Formats: sequence, C-alpha cells, structure tokens
Amino acid sequence: MVSEASKGITIILSIVLSFLAFVIALFSWLERSQNTYVVRVNYDRLSNGIEENKKPLLKALIIMKAKNEEYNLERIYKMNESMFTKEKLLEKLYE
Repeated sequence: MVSEASKGITIILSIVLSFLAFVIALFSWLERSQNTYVVRVNYDRLSNGIEENKKPLLKALIIMKAKNEEYNLERIYKMNESMFTKEKLLEKLYE
C-alpha cells in the first residue's frame, strides 16, 4: 500500500514540475517576444527610404543581428560571404 505521505509528496512533486515547465515556457516566450520587438523597431527605423524590393533583405539582416548581437555582421560577412547571398538572406525570414 502507498502511504499518505507518499501520495502527498507525489502531488507536490507534480505541482512543482508543472510550475517549472510553465516558467520555462514563459521565459522562452518572453525571449521570442523581445527578439520580435527588437526586429520590428529596428526595421521600422531603418526601412524608410529603402526600395521595396530590398526591404526583405534588410529585415533578414536585422534578424541575423538580433539573434547574436555580440558579432559584427561585416566581420561575419568577411569570414563567410556565402551566408549573405540574396537566397540565404531570404531564407532567414522563414526560420
């Protein structure tokens, strides 16, 4: 037979694990929301005066920068130019 204490511990453990899963999901959502906000604000600020057909490329570059702010895109370009082809940049819009 399972004791009352074991049942209580099982219930408490279930509640704690559920709460922990919720907190992890919340932090994940907050991080995505912040990145979306950063991309939107920078795109709105930088897209004025840009030709319509080049705006998706601008947004892709902003997304790349928002994902990893500590590295300079120009430096990355010099290391691997193939990441910056029109096709590769447009793929970034749908990752």
